[in-house]
Amino acid sequence: MKVPCNHRVSGMRWRTARGVTVAAMVSVSALGLAACGGGNTAAPTTESKTSSSAEPVIMLPTRAELNDVLARLINPDLPIEEKALTIEDGDTAGDFFDIVTHSVNEQEISFDVIDPVTPGFTTKQAVAGVNILRPEEDPMLVDQVDFIYRDGRWMLSKEWACNLASTLDPEHKPGFCLAPGETPPPPPESEEEAPVEEAPVEEAPAPVEEPAPAPAPEPPAEEVPPPAPEPPAEEVPPPPPPAPAPAPAEDAPPPPPPA
Repeated sequence: MKVPCNHRVSGMRWRTARGVTVAAMVSVSALGLAACGGGNTAAPTTESKTSSSAEPVIMLPTRAELNDVLARLINPDLPIEEKALTIEDGDTAGDFFDIVTHSVNEQEISFDVIDPVTPGFTTKQAVAGVNILRPEEDPMLVDQVDFIYRDGRWMLSKEWACNLASTLDPEHKPGFCLAPGETPPPPPESEEEAPVEEAPVEEAPAPVEEPAPAPAPEPPAEEVPPPAPEPPAEEVPPPPPPAPAPAPAEDAPPPPPPA
């Protein structure tokens, strides 16, 4: 039996027992509602399934953790494979580590991250100041050094790694930091191959002659008494006059003539 949609089911009369009549009315009502629904098509139900995968919370690094990153970056005994984990894109850094390690060892440089460590623009960035320490010099503070979180570890960003290399050795720029089309500079000479330049021997300054001490004043010379006057020489009597020559002999007689 088809029941019109505008017909009230409650007005129908059935000559059956009371319980049957009620059941019949309920059944007819259900059929009527189904018919009013426009056929056997049920209203589709849609279930909205939303899948949300929450990213793990990344804690800011501590000062000690960032100091460890920089210490491993300049450690001459650390393999390149491990150093590559200390900077962004470290696996393509090439000569970066040689240049930085050479400069650090030559100048006896060390680094010290200072608090506070603050978040960057994203949850995978951290910013901190870094002191560059040299012997017998005041610390040089570099502000806003950028660290990034990648592959489960914190590392120095590529931009700041190149800034660090430029600060330590302005004359040797790593190829890792070159702009497109920029010519790479010659690599630095290693310590083993570099000729040892003998330091010029500085001549010792001539000793300054100290002025000779003034001679001690000579004691006053003792007055020598004048020599005693020589006794007058005895007057030598004049020699006697010469004896008179003998008188010439008288003329002798001539000798007798020869016989």
